[in-house]
Amino acid sequence: MTRRADHPGAGLGQPRASWPALATCAVLASAMAGLTLTGIADRPTLEGMAIGLGIGAAAVLALWRRARNAERRGEAARQAEASAVASLMRLREAIDSAPGGFMLLDAGGAVVFGNGDYLRVRGELAPAPSREAAPHGAPWEETLGDGRVLLIDRRRTAGGDTVSVFTDITAQKQAEHLLRHRLTALEASADGVAILDQAGTFTYLNDSHARMHGFYDTRDLLGRSWLSLYAAAERVHLQSDALPRLIEEGRWRGEVTGRRSDGSTFAQDLTLTALDDGGMVYIVRDISERRRAEEERARLTEQFHQAQKLEAIGRLAGGIAHDFNNILAAMMGYASFLVEDLDPAAPEHEFAVQLMVAGERAKRLVQQILAFSRSEGVERETVNMIAVLDETVALLRATLPKSINLTCRVDATSALVHANPTQMSQVLMNLCVNAADAIGTGPGELALEIDMPTLDGGCAEGLREDLDLRGDLIPARIGPGDRPGSTRMWIGVLPINREHPVRYVRLTVSDSGSGMPVEVMGRMLEPFFTTKGVGKGTGLGLAAVHGIVSAHRGAMMVESKPGEGTRFQVYLPTLEGAVVEQAHWAASAPRGSERILIVDDEDMVSSVIAQGLERLGYEVGCCISAEEALSVIREEPGAWDLVISDQMMPGMSGQDLAARLAEDFPRLPVILCSGYGDPVTELGLDPEIGQILIKPVEAGILAQTVRRMLDQR
Repeated sequence: MTRRADHPGAGLGQPRASWPALATCAVLASAMAGLTLTGIADRPTLEGMAIGLGIGAAAVLALWRRARNAERRGEAARQAEASAVASLMRLREAIDSAPGGFMLLDAGGAVVFGNGDYLRVRGELAPAPSREAAPHGAPWEETLGDGRVLLIDRRRTAGGDTVSVFTDITAQKQAEHLLRHRLTALEASADGVAILDQAGTFTYLNDSHARMHGFYDTRDLLGRSWLSLYAAAERVHLQSDALPRLIEEGRWRGEVTGRRSDGSTFAQDLTLTALDDGGMVYIVRDISERRRAEEERARLTEQFHQAQKLEAIGRLAGGIAHDFNNILAAMMGYASFLVEDLDPAAPEHEFAVQLMVAGERAKRLVQQILAFSRSEGVERETVNMIAVLDETVALLRATLPKSINLTCRVDATSALVHANPTQMSQVLMNLCVNAADAIGTGPGELALEIDMPTLDGGCAEGLREDLDLRGDLIPARIGPGDRPGSTRMWIGVLPINREHPVRYVRLTVSDSGSGMPVEVMGRMLEPFFTTKGVGKGTGLGLAAVHGIVSAHRGAMMVESKPGEGTRFQVYLPTLEGAVVEQAHWAASAPRGSERILIVDDEDMVSSVIAQGLERLGYEVGCCISAEEALSVIREEPGAWDLVISDQMMPGMSGQDLAARLAEDFPRLPVILCSGYGDPVTELGLDPEIGQILIKPVEAGILAQTVRRMLDQR
């Protein structure tokens, strides 16, 4: 084969190319690559160079292409490296900017990388002492020394490295802690608290809410409508009033009637508050006790106002009664002179008689006021109410119209009470006069009766309720009577005990008159209240009866129906009943064995008290003066456990004795006995000196007071 020197590829395919030629080609290729890259070489130029060097153009071009490709690969590598560095920087910045700590450890535990949060929290780029990393381990919490809480998650990579990531969850833990406390407060609240969804069904409620409505498990109400806890009428009220205002104002509050699971109802204070998601907060407070307290307060207020009226009348009576009686005495005295001196046929004689009648009416009016206010001291004695009834009936038969049929029935052989006979006559007379006025001028029936029932709760039911009897006047309560349309009033209470029945004298006055509506019955005991015309009544008759029965520790029961008459029943304790009651007190009185010293200048009084205390097991000694008592106590300071002293004694008073004993023997209790109604006010006694009892002291009260004072030492 001949070589053709003018062929561009001549010689390249010869198997025996020389190393100098190859070196020359390499230099040429390098030069061509450099020229090409600089943009000053083109293909004709390269071919010319190749011919000048005696190298084939094809070989030169191949070398050039190879050089250019190599250069391009290097540039791409450099660009890839730069891109990788930029991406790494961006990744590092992202990890540094991400919330929470990040650390990468190699298989040997050395730190490869850690972000800024890790360094700020840990203080150094060192692995935190914690649990071993696991491929699928669960995150855990770690509390730092400063109180911060971290949530740590540590995992191993497939290459054996360890990635540790933590998040600061301190704020979240504090919020959870606060939420738990608030939930505990809700559960501990006595008010019912619930959360409702948009449909008004329960999504949460505390135990108080469930129990308030008669449910003992909150799950019984979850998913139910809150309106199901109200009756139909109340639901209509809530839907027409509460819900529209809740939508308009965002909140509604009012008093409604809730319903329990057993169907019973109770008063509640309801508060509804709208939530942003369309639900609402539903809070309920049981106000049944508050309602009862308000009703009781209203009742006590009414009694207080009534007591103020009574007190005003009492002050009026006490202030002017004696002067008024003196004026009446002069008027009636001179009128009596005229009656004696004038001719009975003269008109002036009748005028004088009418003056005497008017004076007597005025005198009885003052007596009624004094009896009503109980400011008049009256003496009591053993009174047979049968005799009082006979006297009253005799007087009534002479004064009542013939159209009124008066009947009398006595179902007792002896009805003895400890009372003032004039006041007992006044009670019967006032009741009968009221009955006659209720009958009017037409025909009617007036019945009087005396019997002595044994009260065991049957014949006087309604008079045994527990009431506050600390006031002077017995209280009154109104309710329905036995007959349809009738009203009954219970005035006072009686010590009814089925185990120890007590007999009472019962006076009954019944009439067939006009009767009383409930509004009149509610006011009939008020002073000066009357339904009679002007000049026909003072309104003090029943008020006086009320005061007299109260003073005698009795009770009344009234039943009336408009158009069908009225029945008054007055219960008065008998002497027999008082003995039985006193015996019951003595049998149940507290006992003791301590030593008690009695100081009283009246031997009979101290002897009675001593015998009563000795019956209860106490050892008793008696002194007739405070000076003697001081001498006896000083002789044996520890021998006596209690002193009972009269207040009013010659020489040293009971209060002075108590003061001396408080200085010398402070652990020795003292009981003072006084005959004044209010010794603290009237005598200026110091209430701190000891217990003060009003004479005459009942045996049961004395026994209880003695025991209490001894136990309080």
